[in-house]
Amino acid sequence: MFGFELGYLPSHPSIGVSLHPSNLFGRHFAILGQSGAGKSWSVTSTIQRALKAMPNAHIILLDLHGEYVWKDSRGNVSSAFQEGVYRYLDARQLEIPYWLLTYSELVDLLIDRDDEGSSTQMAFLREVLLASRRKANKDLKGAHISIDSPALTAMESEAKAVSPR
Repeated sequence: MFGFELGYLPSHPSIGVSLHPSNLFGRHFAILGQSGAGKSWSVTSTIQRALKAMPNAHIILLDLHGEYVWKDSRGNVSSAFQEGVYRYLDARQLEIPYWLLTYSELVDLLIDRDDEGSSTQMAFLREVLLASRRKANKDLKGAHISIDSPALTAMESEAKAVSPR
């Protein structure tokens, strides 16, 4: 059998639960649970076992809280994964083009929701962003540009729209 054993059935400990890596990673999946339920351990274990079954696999893990790879106070990197099977990139060093961000992500980045004018700011951003994305991509034949389309726009057009006149 190609794959890896993930565990066993609690009701029948003699029956193992196996996963085929192609089936597992060919779709989106989630590991859900309450705090302390073992989600991080499950992710680590699943990835470790998948890498044993598929040593040439390329798995991207976005570790926003430093649970899987971390630096100590001296800058030494430690990991939940075996040395040589991962490449660590500090999220603070990543640059993501703003035009790839969805409306919701831009709101989270640019607008303080606790501000009493936030709903007006969000409505204005929605209007400006949609108009800008549609204008910058008007030559795309048959494309439906929505508020969340990853459509290349020039930041200057959004800035001009929000600048005081």
